[in-house]
Amino acid sequence: MPYRDAWDIKPPGIFLIYAAARALFGGAQIGIRILEVAGLALMCWGMVRLAARLWHEPRIGFVAAVLALIAHARLDFWSTAQPETFGGMLTIAGLLCAVPHGDRAASPYRLFLCGALFSAAGLLKPPLVGGAAVVALYLLNKDGSKSRESAARVTALSAGVIVPVVVCAA
Repeated sequence: MPYRDAWDIKPPGIFLIYAAARALFGGAQIGIRILEVAGLALMCWGMVRLAARLWHEPRIGFVAAVLALIAHARLDFWSTAQPETFGGMLTIAGLLCAVPHGDRAASPYRLFLCGALFSAAGLLKPPLVGGAAVVALYLLNKDGSKSRESAARVTALSAGVIVPVVVCAA
């Protein structure tokens, strides 16, 4: 079917989230809604933290969170609990892992986690994995492409991208 198979594909990630909701809360519709609200709350917290790290102004993140919640609340029932919603949550979490704390650069462990989060988002909507490429380009541009430290960071990020795909395929 063109719409289902070409336009609005549902990769395996969303079905894993639905299965987790069923396992945690039973088969009722409320389970996925609980996961969605919890994820939105964590995403809002992440937006505030990102704004504090990037611009030293958490209110920017608060405004972004309010706007995200207003946009989400205006969706109808059938347009919520979709892959894009959960993918957006994972994207914010991935960015939070990549953005340094003060003067400290993101550790290889955090960059591995960043790659895994972007890859998991890609298992929800394939274009979302591209966030990892943006982070890699940023690291190469910031550190200089010939730096061993930069290569180690990009390698950690890339390894993180591979793991969710391998686990899902298994």
